[in-house]
Amino acid sequence: MCSLPGSRKPLLRVAVTGGTHGNEMCGVYLARYWLQNPGELQRPSFSAMPVLANPAATAACRRYIDRDLNRTFTLTFLGSTATPDDPYEVKRAQELNQLLGPKGTCQAFDFILDLHNTTANTGACLISEVSQNPFNLHLCHYLQGLGCLPDIFFPDPQLWSWAPSLRACCGLNCSPR
Repeated sequence: MCSLPGSRKPLLRVAVTGGTHGNEMCGVYLARYWLQNPGELQRPSFSAMPVLANPAATAACRRYIDRDLNRTFTLTFLGSTATPDDPYEVKRAQELNQLLGPKGTCQAFDFILDLHNTTANTGACLISEVSQNPFNLHLCHYLQGLGCLPDIFFPDPQLWSWAPSLRACCGLNCSPR
C-alpha cells in the first residue's frame, strides 16, 4: 500500500479524471470505459473512482464551455456562493470539489490522476502540482526509473489548480512521439 511520506497515511481513495478538457479524448475514452467497467480500475490496496470531469465540454468536443476547468479549482471560485449566472466550469468545479473534497479537508480524496493529451510531439509527461510534495517526487522518481516517463513538468500553481483540492495530485499527458 502506498503512503504519503509526510503524513504516513495510506492512499485509500484515488480518483482518475478524464475530460477536464473536453477535446482531449484519451482521458474521455478512459473515463467512460472505467465508468462502465469500474472493476478494471480497482486495486486491492485502494479504491478508485473514475470521473468524467467536464461532461458539457466533452459533449461539445471543446476544451471548455466558459473557462478552463483546470484554472477554476481556486478558493476564489470554490468559496463563492453559486449563482445562476456563474460560468459552467465554475459550477462544475464546485460540484467536483464536493465530490472529491471538499478542498483542504480530511474528507478529500487521497490522490487524483488527471488524464490529458495533446497533439504536440512531446510523448508522455507527468504534471506534478507541487515540486515539494514527497509522494509526487517519489512517484516521479519511480516512473523515471522504469524508463517510461521522460518528462516531468511542475506548473505554476496559479495555472493548474486541481492540486490544492487533494493531498496529492498529478496529471498525465499522453501524446504521440
